[in-house]
Amino acid sequence: MLLGSLGDVALQEPQFVTDRLKGRVLELSVAHSYKVLGTSEIRYGISAGMEWNRPSKRLRIKDTILAQEAVHLRLFRSFAGDDGFTGIVGGIGARWTGARGVLKNGYLELGTGLSLTDGISIDVNSQLNFVSFIGGGMYFSDDPSATRVGIRWSHVSNAGVDPPNRGLNQFELVFGVRL
Repeated sequence: MLLGSLGDVALQEPQFVTDRLKGRVLELSVAHSYKVLGTSEIRYGISAGMEWNRPSKRLRIKDTILAQEAVHLRLFRSFAGDDGFTGIVGGIGARWTGARGVLKNGYLELGTGLSLTDGISIDVNSQLNFVSFIGGGMYFSDDPSATRVGIRWSHVSNAGVDPPNRGLNQFELVFGVRL
């Protein structure tokens, strides 16, 4: 019985690892779209939002790459010169974080969600859109409350619901701090 209890303790993750995978994160980003990615117009963007995380044992890869599930809510402003629109995005995602070795403190993320906007543009021609993203970055330290910085590629389109469906592709510089 004693050996079974000691084995359970040995298999548990350190508290700082578990703490990093759960909680709330305030996220800020700046974005820029590029015509080379199939987008017709050059747009800029800023966003601020909250992300709620929890550890995921289903998505983890052995003990080297830890996983978390996330729900996010973001407000954004997209503009080209004086023309722009404001929107809100709600969605789900996952983040894989390196726990040791060369991958330590690095992360890869992906997610999707729905967006509602108060306007349209050449490439975003509907007020209801789908937003998908993939990104990566680094945490500044091992501390569970460490800030992170990353790059994210986002695609915004209406999935053909309201033709034409050009879509907007943009790169974002993302900064996240745990609350």
